[in-house]
Amino acid sequence: MMHLTLREHLVDLVYPSQCAGCGRPHPAAICGPCWRRLALRAVGTDADIAALARPVAFDGYRSGGEYRGAVKDMVLRLKDSERRMAGPLACLMLVAAGNDPRYLAPDAIACVPSTRPKIARRGYNPARALALEYAALTGAPLIDVLAVARKTTDQDAIPGHSRWANVEEAFAADGPVPQGRIILVDDVVTTGATADACSRVLRREGAVSVHLLVAARAVLRRVAITASSARITQ
Repeated sequence: MMHLTLREHLVDLVYPSQCAGCGRPHPAAICGPCWRRLALRAVGTDADIAALARPVAFDGYRSGGEYRGAVKDMVLRLKDSERRMAGPLACLMLVAAGNDPRYLAPDAIACVPSTRPKIARRGYNPARALALEYAALTGAPLIDVLAVARKTTDQDAIPGHSRWANVEEAFAADGPVPQGRIILVDDVVTTGATADACSRVLRREGAVSVHLLVAARAVLRRVAITASSARITQ
């Protein structure tokens, strides 16, 4: 697990740590009982890739949990400069991997790159922090072979249907890509647009397969149309 930085120790002195699940004071990101509940939910098979809006270049994906509750809290804290959240989230990702060699024994692990301003603001790239932890858990090498090729609008700031065009050709190779099985790591998958754009680069540069592994997957919103809310025309 990643050691706390001096900054994180100082933050703990001012704002004591709380469990992301129950909110009680706890020195770690999450307490034992809450961790066990999340781990039981993380055990699973491939997520439904067909549920994504479009066909994608990665071959399948798994997630440590749904983007809600304690998992969402840990992801948001990771995005907000609490790098130690990467450890427990990576462990959930490992649980989600199950016994599947595609996720447990890849030839290499890559991560979705971040922009320099974001890295400067946080001090790190959340996706790379997760990839580092997952690489340590599995023994697979982490490769920094993806880079941001052009400026884009923040994906969180635009609707889902616009995200595909926003990241088209937004990434490029920044080193040799192994001709083998690659795991692509990110913090959250929503539409799959960003992971798809990165996967296309990896496949184009020689990856035999790309499987996406994320800390959380967005919860699809289901809109129920009822007679009272719909306008019925005769």
